[in-house]
Order: sequence, then C-alpha cells, then structure tokens
Amino acid sequence: MAIRIREFQTAQEAELFFRGGIRGGRQVSNQYGRVQNLHGLTLIINAVVVTLDETIGAAGFGAGLTMLEISTQITAAIPAVTSFWANGYLNLVELAPQLGVTVDAAGTANSIFGFSGSTDAIGTVIDGPSIVSFNSKPSKDGYVAVITEA
Repeated sequence: MAIRIREFQTAQEAELFFRGGIRGGRQVSNQYGRVQNLHGLTLIINAVVVTLDETIGAAGFGAGLTMLEISTQITAAIPAVTSFWANGYLNLVELAPQLGVTVDAAGTANSIFGFSGSTDAIGTVIDGPSIVSFNSKPSKDGYVAVITEA
C-alpha cells in the first residue's frame, strides 16, 4: 500500500478527483464561445461512444457547439455520467460514483478536449478509508490530501 500526496487548487477539483471524475487537459473555449469542428467526432466514455452532432446545436451545422450543447449530448448518451465545465475545461463524473470515469484513447475528439490519444484516461473513486488527511494548504491557495493506494 502506497501513500500519495495530492494537491488541488479548488475544493471542486478535489471532489472531482475523490469521486473518480476526470478533467480534460485543454481549455477549449470561454463560457460564451463555441467549440468548432466537432461534427462526427467521438468521445468514448465508460465504453459508450458519444458522437458529437453539430446539427443538434441551436446555431446549426458548421457553427460549432456551445459547452452546454456538448454536455447535453454527453448526458443524453450516458445518463449515469454528468459533465460540467470549469474555466473552459470539460469535467466528467459519475452521478453515483462506483468505478470512476474512463475516457478511451480511441475517441476522435480526444485531442480537442485534452484527453490522450494513446492512453485511456481513468478516474478511480477514492473511498473514505483511503483518505488519510484532507486540509487546506497553509498558504491558503488550495488543498492537500494524503491518500493510500493499493
């Protein structure tokens, strides 16, 4: 059993981690913008293929999709997973955390959202007994957790 120290900038980021969620590694848009060139591209989340469709977006084909439209399409395909946006980054988490979220490397939209195209992104639910300590950092600029990993 290994002990790991994890640092988080926000409580929301810590919660996402503990609940087995994952965050894309690329800021794709500001809150008012549209993400372009998504039509027909896929995200494979928990073994379910989500094909992004610009024709469903309010502005029509070729205009891109808003963050809300992307989230709506993910939720429609995978009701057990919710998606939300923080500072332009896509976050995915199970509504009732059990195993965590996995984004398969084979998704054709991975690079747009900052997920790997060569390695699956895997979130692991961290349960209570695995959390040794969770505190705000003395510098008041985030949080630190000490966890055990098998």
